[in-house]
Amino acid sequence: MSNGSTATVPLDLPTRPGEPTLVHGESEVVLSASVYDVPQSATIEWNGSERVVLITFKYVDNEKAIERRLNDLTLYTGKNSDKLIAVSLKVTTPDNKNIAEELARGVDRQIAGTTRDNQRLNYKIVRDILYRLGPVVGQVVRVPPAR
Repeated sequence: MSNGSTATVPLDLPTRPGEPTLVHGESEVVLSASVYDVPQSATIEWNGSERVVLITFKYVDNEKAIERRLNDLTLYTGKNSDKLIAVSLKVTTPDNKNIAEELARGVDRQIAGTTRDNQRLNYKIVRDILYRLGPVVGQVVRVPPAR
């Protein structure tokens, strides 16, 4: 029996998701994410022996990632862009429920620390993707029953 499983999910996202921002009084400007900051697909990997789920996002470009550990959550961010390349979580719960939500909440907590508009938009896009991936993550992650 294998200790791991994998699934790749194509993401059907708008080409340039954006958000309105008020700038200079009453003028409204829409900030849109660059095509380079919107993931095309997500690969979910489960390592059962280490109890770690890793979700890697595929973008138009292939940027080198830098690892940032935050307790059980690890963010892999683009070396130059700071966009989220991957997220991983050490699963400490006895089941596979709400793992994607826990990852999404972890990303959400990092949004306040973003320093650039494109980085903030990317984090919000990835957070929303993680919430949508919940059922797939639940199928991939096979947490053995507690003994």
